[in-house]
Amino acid sequence: MKKTKVSEEVAVKNRIIYSILIIIVSLCVILGVSYAIFRYQKLGTKNNDVTTGTLILELDDQQGTTISIGDAMPTADSKGKTSTPYTFTLRNTGTLNSKYRVKLVVDNEAIAKDKCGSNLLDAANIKLVLTKNNAMQTVTTYNALTDSVIDTGVINSGAHNDYQLRMWIDSTITNPALVNGKHFHVKVVVDAIQDKYMDFSDM
Repeated sequence: MKKTKVSEEVAVKNRIIYSILIIIVSLCVILGVSYAIFRYQKLGTKNNDVTTGTLILELDDQQGTTISIGDAMPTADSKGKTSTPYTFTLRNTGTLNSKYRVKLVVDNEAIAKDKCGSNLLDAANIKLVLTKNNAMQTVTTYNALTDSVIDTGVINSGAHNDYQLRMWIDSTITNPALVNGKHFHVKVVVDAIQDKYMDFSDM
């Protein structure tokens, strides 16, 4: 009788331990798939959109994949704000809302290809303005951006943001040596997080 009782107690303990292990494993799986962090860049060719997770970044490939300034002259803000823009669209085709930030990062590949690493425009002399969904934002300089971010927020499931980016050289630059033959190359990068409890500082 004692052996049977001991055996039953051992069996009960084993079942309890097994149940606890199943719960722990299940929680790990749930936590492991409860969020998605991804980063992607537009590096494709014409009509090639970049898709990662459920966000799609569409760039106007007729303008190229790199935003460049070369052989340009200082321009007044009034003219810069009406110049031909670089256009792109961010779409959320998934079922979850997503935090995002759009960045303009220096395109080292373009700089290497152009062999202009020692002949770059000063970022403090680069003016830019972003128009988001037909709303033009405040003119700023590239070096005034925080972590190169030009837009950040939450994009809802099924929504899209249309952007127009204009860049020009500050009109206050009067020394030709600071402009003549100088280049500036950046590219659009999008960071996204699909978890309401996380932020970009967690990346």
